Amino acid sequence: MSDDQHTSGYLRLLRRRRDFRNLWLGQLISFAGDWFNFIALYTAVQSISSSGKAVAAVMVAKMLPIFLISPVAGPLVDRLDRRKLLIATEFVRAGLAVGLVISYEAGSLVGLYACTIVMMCGTGIAVPTRNAIMPMILSRDDIPAANALSGGTWSIMLAIGAGLGGIATAFLGVTASFLIDGATFLVGALFFARLPALPPPTGDDAEPNTTFMEGVRYLLRNRYIMALVSLKSLMQFAGGLVTLIPFYGTDVFSEADGPMFVGILFATRGVGAAIGSLGVRVIFGDRKYTMRWLLLVGYIVAALSYLSLSQSGAYWHVVLAYFGAALGQSTVWVFSGTLLQMEGDRSYHGRVFAIEFGLNTLMLGASSFLVGAAIDWGWSFQKISVVFASGSLLPIAMWSLVLLSRRRSNP
Repeated sequence: MSDDQHTSGYLRLLRRRRDFRNLWLGQLISFAGDWFNFIALYTAVQSISSSGKAVAAVMVAKMLPIFLISPVAGPLVDRLDRRKLLIATEFVRAGLAVGLVISYEAGSLVGLYACTIVMMCGTGIAVPTRNAIMPMILSRDDIPAANALSGGTWSIMLAIGAGLGGIATAFLGVTASFLIDGATFLVGALFFARLPALPPPTGDDAEPNTTFMEGVRYLLRNRYIMALVSLKSLMQFAGGLVTLIPFYGTDVFSEADGPMFVGILFATRGVGAAIGSLGVRVIFGDRKYTMRWLLLVGYIVAALSYLSLSQSGAYWHVVLAYFGAALGQSTVWVFSGTLLQMEGDRSYHGRVFAIEFGLNTLMLGASSFLVGAAIDWGWSFQKISVVFASGSLLPIAMWSLVLLSRRRSNP
């Protein structure tokens, strides 16, 4: 298939698949609000406390709850109507956005963290729900394009939402950004309400035991699927270096100081992630064999990019480093998710994607906290970059062994 056909395929997919279009539009709106929330939350915390741990705790509050909720989220997705779950989580998160406003106005770090934690529990249910829905409303041939488009949507909204979020926070204030975030969840719920009823698989194709532990046993029986599930989480040891962005945008370079420069760095990550999500597939196609090898390439690109932060002597060096890291990481994100949807047992999808997302966010939260602690310990940003980028060596070695063991697999 040519590059033009791949590119136009995204548009055809949206035109032909009404249900996917509504799912995608709901994601689009919610993602934009997420990035308004992200920068506003960092700004709110920095206005109350200058501690590196306090700032890093924002990432922990956004990541750890998703891991803790995963044993509940997975079985819920595999037992309940997935449309209803999506709508419910949107309304809950809209209400919590108002809680963020109240906490900020009161100068309460505890309130900001508490609202964020509960909000992210909703996200921990919504994300595996959306992942489990896609194979239900799409043909097998449409899954690669749909995953690339969903990953690209997240990336583009990171670029647009982060850029606008930085501007909105700088000129409208934190309160306005939180309220905009809440409104986006309500709009997202309107699109999800247009989906059909989406009960989990039933009948001959369903696994009757929908407990979380049965999902764990499924992974233990299928080592290749377990390796795919681990890719995103192992990637996040280096991913904690995102915690440095607020500091690179405010404290390191004299020419870059303020929320707008923080927004530029997040937006640059979004551009890199969009290219990794949408562009890599356009160039290399949808063969499973190719996707497996591109996972390794994505890891290497991300590791080298994060390592280059240790040599950054100017703001634009940092911009390029985060661009490259996002490009590599988004390649891993999209292709690992695509392979899981194509090769995993659909009756386990809720639990598989909940475990994957939970482990991913646990590792990112832990890594982010360690980066914040390293700042408070007096480590230089150069040393932090080298240490955390080196964490990519383990998954690179692990996935290389998987590739060698599957050299004769069908494409």
